[in-house]
Amino acid sequence: MQNRKGSAVTWSHVCLYSFSGVIVLLEKAALVLCFTHYLWMGEELLAWLTLGLCLPSVTAVQLLSLRWYITDEEETSKPSLILVHCLHLGIYHRSKHYIV
Repeated sequence: MQNRKGSAVTWSHVCLYSFSGVIVLLEKAALVLCFTHYLWMGEELLAWLTLGLCLPSVTAVQLLSLRWYITDEEETSKPSLILVHCLHLGIYHRSKHYIV
């Protein structure tokens, strides 16, 4: 495979990209499990504190990624691009362009 600079993409890039994707999925799963555990145990305050402290940071990252797309004018703000960022996959969508 060739990237934008013309050099071959090594398997280390693919492995690193896959590994980081797994780490992000595990992190999001841990957040959901923590939230549901606190709700199940009747600790509503801890459940809402968990969401309140974790969601703003990941949402800010996605908003910055969407803003980056718009300022680069690579793509207009299509509904599919907005959907990708709402699903918190914007950074992987951008890095896919640099790897491939």
